[in-house]
Parts: sequence; C-alpha cells; structure tokens
Amino acid sequence: MLNNIENTTNNTSGVVRELEFGNEEMIQTILGPAYKLPKAGVIRPGIKVLKKGCSDSDSSVYNRMTDEGSSWDEIDKRIGKDRKGKSKLIPKNADYFTVRPSDCKNPDDVRLLYDLYADSDGKIRTIPVWFASNEWYNIIPHNLRCFGARSGLRFYSCFREIKTPTGKVIGSERICKFPLSLEERKRSYGKRKWGERPCDPENCPEYQQGECNFGGVINCYIPGIKGIGVWCIPTTSWHSMVNIKSTLETVSGITGGKISGLVNNRAFFQLRKVREMIHKTNAETGTVQKVEQFLIHLDVDIDMTELAAYYEKSQIFYRAMNAAQLLTPQAPPLVNSDDSQAPDNLDTFQSESVEADDHDIELSPSVIQSTGDNRSDGVIQSATTSNKQLSENAELLFKVLNLQCNGERELMKQELNKYTGIDSFYKVTEEQAEKVVNLIRKKNGDHSELDSTNNCSSAPFKLTGEVKKLFDTLTSICDGDEEVISELKKLTGVDSFMKVTEKMAKEAISKLTDAVLEEF
Repeated sequence: MLNNIENTTNNTSGVVRELEFGNEEMIQTILGPAYKLPKAGVIRPGIKVLKKGCSDSDSSVYNRMTDEGSSWDEIDKRIGKDRKGKSKLIPKNADYFTVRPSDCKNPDDVRLLYDLYADSDGKIRTIPVWFASNEWYNIIPHNLRCFGARSGLRFYSCFREIKTPTGKVIGSERICKFPLSLEERKRSYGKRKWGERPCDPENCPEYQQGECNFGGVINCYIPGIKGIGVWCIPTTSWHSMVNIKSTLETVSGITGGKISGLVNNRAFFQLRKVREMIHKTNAETGTVQKVEQFLIHLDVDIDMTELAAYYEKSQIFYRAMNAAQLLTPQAPPLVNSDDSQAPDNLDTFQSESVEADDHDIELSPSVIQSTGDNRSDGVIQSATTSNKQLSENAELLFKVLNLQCNGERELMKQELNKYTGIDSFYKVTEEQAEKVVNLIRKKNGDHSELDSTNNCSSAPFKLTGEVKKLFDTLTSICDGDEEVISELKKLTGVDSFMKVTEKMAKEAISKLTDAVLEEF
C-alpha cells in the first residue's frame, strides 16, 4: 500500500487547506513554480450544500453558520459526518462566485470585493482581473490530484521529459507522484521525498473510485484590492480550464506573447460565471449526457482591434521612448503615434529674439536652442517671454529655411539675405515671405502657389505623418543636429527631412524600432 486508506476531500477544500498550512513545496505543486508570492485569499466558484436526508437540526446549523460567514470547513466540522464517516456537505455549482472572510488573509477584503463587483442582488458574477505572468501554465496550473482528509495531498500528476542517451528531448510521459512514508525515529533531510508511478487513470483505483480528480487554480490580481498577494480561484471544471487557456493563448498570439499587466492603465480580462450546456459521461451507464452547468469564462473587456494596435511593434517603441523620457527630462516630447492627438510643436511657437551682434540673424529660441557653437540642436520648445511675433508667412519661411539648412544659423542668414536682402525674420513682410516660400517650393518641384489665405497647417513644408514621427524620434534620441542628420542618412539615404517621403519615413521608423527592440 502506498498510503494508508483514508477519506478524501474535494479539490477546493484541499487547496485552501494547503495554502493555510503554508508548505512551499505543496503550494508550488498546486499553484505552479512561478507563484512564490503570498496568497491574498481564495474565491470559490460555487457553494456547498447539505446532502439529501440531513436532519432539520443540520439545516438550522447550516443556515445560521452560512449567514455568519463561517468557512465551509467550520460548518462541516460543526455538523459532523454521516453514517459512512463522510462529510454531509457536497459542492454545488452556482451562477456566482463566493468569498468568505475565513478564506482571506485580510477579512476586510471580502466586503470590499462585494462593494466593488457584486450585482444588485448581492452576488458576484463578474470579476475584472489581470495577471503577473505571461505563461498560461503558470496562470492556470492544473493536474490530476487527490487530497486526503488528514494527510493533505496524497497523489498528483505531472509530466516528465523523455530524453535520449544524448540528452535530446523526444517526448513526455505523465507520471503520478506521491509522498513516501517517513521511517520512524529517522530524521529526513531536506524536502519531503516523493515516489513515482505511471499515471494511468483508466486503471487507477483512486481515479476510478472518484478520489483523484482533475483540478486547477486560477492565479490573478483584482483591481481595487491592495496588497501583493495573489487571489486563487480553484476549479475542477475541464471545460472552464479549456476556455481560459484558449482565451490566454488567443491574447498571447495577438500581443506577441504578452498577457501580464494592464492596457491603458486598466485590467482588460474578466472572469465570469456563464450558463452553458456541456456533454458529460455518466460513469455508471457509460452514456454521454447533455447537462447544464455554470462555467468560469475568461473574456476581455476591450476591442480586439484596439488590443492589437496597442501591441503593434511601433506602438511599443513609442511608449518605450516616452518612458525613457521620464528618466531624461531634458529630452523633447515625442510625437504620439496617433497623429490626431499629436502635439504639433512646429506650429506652436512664439518668438523671442536671441541677443546677437549687427551681423547675426535673429532666430527664435522657441524653435531652436543655441548649442554654443553657432549651431542649433533642433529641439522644439514652446516657452517664450518676448512680445515679438513673427507674421504667419514669415513663420512659415523660418521653418522652411530651418529645415532646408538643417539648423545652420549662418547658412539660414545667408539664404534669407539672398532671397530678401534682409537679415531678420521679424523684418520680413507677409508678401516677401510668401514670394520666397513659393520660389523655394518651385525649386523643390512643387509648383503650387501660396497665397495670403494659406496658413502653416496647409503648407507642404510642415512635417506631418510618418516624416513628423521620424523627426521627433531622431531629435529625441540623438545628441545635436549632426547626429540627427547622420542617422537620417543611414536610415533614408537623404540629408534633409524635406526630401523624406512618407514611405521612406515609415521604413526608417521600422528599422529604428527593430534595432531598439533587439536590445530587450
């Protein structure tokens, strides 16, 4: 005999007892190796009710103790055993989850859970959750397990790799593990020793007698409940586990393997109790019956297109860059990948004159910051203090020359003087600026005319779309204009953002994203 014969207990009660006992080896066996965190509590997928034939006295005790919030183990102990020495309580599937103070590390969490997520009738049927792991098998560890009423975990199944003599894995086999009996008056060193035997449910006496059953646990965090502890939801439903696994694998496929964490600062998974018809085999008659059960479904409270877009490679890159900016406040803001929400920094400046001698050009530090070497660093700024304002077309001309000359102050001065005979943008009239912009447009192959009704937002020299993303990205990660232009040449083959097409910019951003992601 491998173990002394004893009464067994159900999966949920067995899990709860092992968690309360705190044996790390047992907990990892049940909950999976990744979960060494403390447990916040257990949420049960159903209730326990009295068996048929129980006395009125048993019913009275049961009703009173359930109203008081006593644990099922406390109720079971108080009511006692039936004539066969077994519990008078049996699990019953319900359309709601139950949480009891005795199942939680912090009993106050029970009231908080009901306040947050109970329906109008006081029952919890939907719970928003998120996970701390990206591996589905750590989120929902499961196996065949048998719990003894006194000894705890008696048997559990696991898989063992089958290897060739050279160490190559060629398959796996399911085995049954059981705790070896301890020798009297002999101290055991290290963890408890476990024996092994083949796991063959068809010929296993414990499985055929209904003592060893399929069971698993859902490990999750719940929004609104504080603490590092993981919430555990035991279940013996194969159909529930299959549904949850399918959902996790679908999300993992869409997100590139990401399951843990939040999306836009919120949990997007939901655990729900759902009424469903399933096929169940009657072991006594050998027939398949269609029965109705309340299963645990894992759903997502998010548009799947939104989820896919959130985890698009370029989106991850922009969020990473913005996160890096928090650590380097001197870096300029990155453009949002959604152009409809992107701050248009090129159009939001007010002018402030830089102190210069009579031969210098008046530049706008709200658009260009001096680096001390008679060059600009291309960083876009918006804070100004001067009352000087550029006219609309003069502002556009400044941007055109700034981009065309790559921020070279002396070159901008020469170009402005060449076109207008003036050395300051503040002295350029609307008509002069319009004429110069149209002339530069034609030189660059654009024969459309700019008139006084045009504004900066419609000008082709304004950076938009992918070109604007590329500009903001490079100015954020590069140190000065020389490095920006150098990287631009490497990525696109051109030395000016004015020459960059949307296609070139998109390909450049893709290359840059791949290079950054390879470092993670």
